[in-house]
Amino acid sequence: MISAKKIMPILFFIIFICVVFFSTAVFTVLSRGKSGERSASVCIKGQCFHAEIADNFFKQSRGMMFRDNLDQNKGMLFVFKNEGLHSFWMKNTLIPLDIIWINEENKIVYVKEKAPPCKQSICPEFVSVAPAKYVLEVNAGIAEKAGIEAGDTAEISF
Repeated sequence: MISAKKIMPILFFIIFICVVFFSTAVFTVLSRGKSGERSASVCIKGQCFHAEIADNFFKQSRGMMFRDNLDQNKGMLFVFKNEGLHSFWMKNTLIPLDIIWINEENKIVYVKEKAPPCKQSICPEFVSVAPAKYVLEVNAGIAEKAGIEAGDTAEISF
């Protein structure tokens, strides 16, 4: 029979190995960061953006929250399962953005220029005037500068 004194070190060792393994697995998943994320290229009127893809509930809920900058020609592309009237708000978003709604045929259906950051508990919502399958968020002012407007075509490459 094995005594409790001999079992305890073995149990601690097994627990230690499990903790190290679990921590390493979690760190590996979290450290993938931007390099492990899917991305897309979105071009509108010759202006191309390298966009992170937000295609699940968690990524779409977080969006651009808590980011203090967005590099030029970068953005976030929200990809929805179904075309619809998808609303956006700027809760905990620290930088102003242009929000561009794109339908299944890759036509821009609405552009909200210069959506301001919102740090209050209640923030205004922005919604397209027509159903959209994709929504692209980019730095504020880019839509105006590039002349991006409803009716334009977006080229999206995954």
